[in-house]
Parts: sequence; C-alpha cells; structure tokens
Amino acid sequence: MPTELPDAVVPPEEPPSAGRLPPEPKKRSWLSRRWKWLGDNHEQVTLFFAIVAGAYVLFEYQSKNDEETVRRSLEFQARYGQKEILAARVKLDGYLLSELYKQDLAAATAKDANAKMTEVIRKRGLESNVFILADFFDQVTTCVEKNLCDKKTACSIFKGPIISLSNNYYGLFQDWQKTWGENFAAKSSGYFKNCPAT
Repeated sequence: MPTELPDAVVPPEEPPSAGRLPPEPKKRSWLSRRWKWLGDNHEQVTLFFAIVAGAYVLFEYQSKNDEETVRRSLEFQARYGQKEILAARVKLDGYLLSELYKQDLAAATAKDANAKMTEVIRKRGLESNVFILADFFDQVTTCVEKNLCDKKTACSIFKGPIISLSNNYYGLFQDWQKTWGENFAAKSSGYFKNCPAT
C-alpha cells in the first residue's frame, strides 16, 4: 500500500510589505506645522500681539504729544515776534542802546545801579514795556511747568531773554514786589536759570 505523502505544507503567502518597515507617515509642510502651532497657542499669540499693539499705541501717543509740546513752544516764539511784544522789546532795547540812556543814567540821582536803572525806566515811561515782557515770559514758564510746552525748545529760545530781563530790571521788579507783593520776574527767571546748557 502505497503511503500517501502528507500534503506539503505550503507556507502562507506573505503580504507584499512583509520584511519592510511600514511606510513613514507623510511629513507635514512647514506652513501646516506653523498653522497647527498657532492654533494650539492662539491665546498666547493673541496676548503677544495685544502687547505689541499697546506698545505701538503708547509710542505713537508719546510722539504726537512731543510734537504738540514743541509746536506750542514754537507758537510762543512766533508771539514773541508779534506786534505788542515786539514793540515792547524794541522800545526797551532801543532806549538801552541810545545816547539818551547814557545821559539819563549819568544824571540819575539814585545810589546803586539797580535803583538808577529803575529811575531812568520810570522817567521815560517804559515800565509798561517791562511788564508786558515779564507777563509774556510768565506765560511761557507756566506752559513749560504744566508740560504743555517742550522745556528743551523753550529753554533754547527764551532762557537768554528771560535772564536778561530779570537782571536788567531787577530794581524795578523789587519795587513792584514791595508795592504789589509779587516779583513778576522771579518765577520765570528762577525756572529758566535751571535750563540745561544749549
């Protein structure tokens, strides 16, 4: 009797990928990874941009504020050359540079230089011109003190004239202080003496 051979064992068929690594998942593009990161961190991104926008708004506000204070200071400079103030300056300067001033000063009877200056200014009726300039400089000083005008700009324009007015008419300002209880040049000259050197 013939023996039957056992059925040959046929190994099962291997799938086509057998022995190979599974395929790598497709890499996402750089842009899609960034979009995913932004989506995952949208609150932090929103906060970051809010901070940047806030800083920019503050910077713009400060820039506009600085421009505005400089503009106001320059408006005072323009006023300094307008009719009433210019006329007061011209009358005082013209008198101080004239021969008449020298003659009046020599004829003055007061004992010290400040009192002589006051005497000759009153003799020529120029007190109102000194007052006009003192009042104008007081307005400039108030504007700078209240941070409405730019200090650096105002100092570069008005420091010299303010100190000069205070020094030239010191005796007159002292007399006014005795009469009215206020030295009309003290505030502006005190403030502008502390201006930085230009």
